[in-house]
Amino acid sequence: MSVQPLIRGPQDGEKVYAVGTLHRYLADKSETGGSYSLIEVTVPPHSGPPPHLHHREDEAFYILEGQITVYLDDEPGRTLIPGTFIHLPRDRKHFFQNHTDQSAKLLVLVAPGGFEEMFRVVGKSVPASTTIEDLPPMTLEEQQHLLAVAPNYGVDILVPSPV
Repeated sequence: MSVQPLIRGPQDGEKVYAVGTLHRYLADKSETGGSYSLIEVTVPPHSGPPPHLHHREDEAFYILEGQITVYLDDEPGRTLIPGTFIHLPRDRKHFFQNHTDQSAKLLVLVAPGGFEEMFRVVGKSVPASTTIEDLPPMTLEEQQHLLAVAPNYGVDILVPSPV
């Protein structure tokens, strides 16, 4: 199978609501020959994923709107503003948080592609007109589903152990 050129407009691309964030797939592994996936992610205020690490892929973020604070390993967080790029190699603990009262939007490049499949499994497709303001926060059931599914995709979710 040869990879074909791909153009997506500003409203195009599958939208998936997963783990409290809204994902718009600009290119997934099936469209890039598996080499990468590119996802536009909208993060609501006071939200973000738990600490985790990927064993299969590298990630890169480019901040489009708002700001997020990225935490890498056990270092203090670093606030990223629009125009900032960060590369996160596989097997490094990381997470990000939107500590503001405004949504943040970032491009997430994942290489090789395929990580988007986990979001399809733990999330749900939503209409193209959906915005992050239309969606509820992540529920406890969704969190538990993520914890159960993540290892199948080479991801360790690092939650505090109960005392």
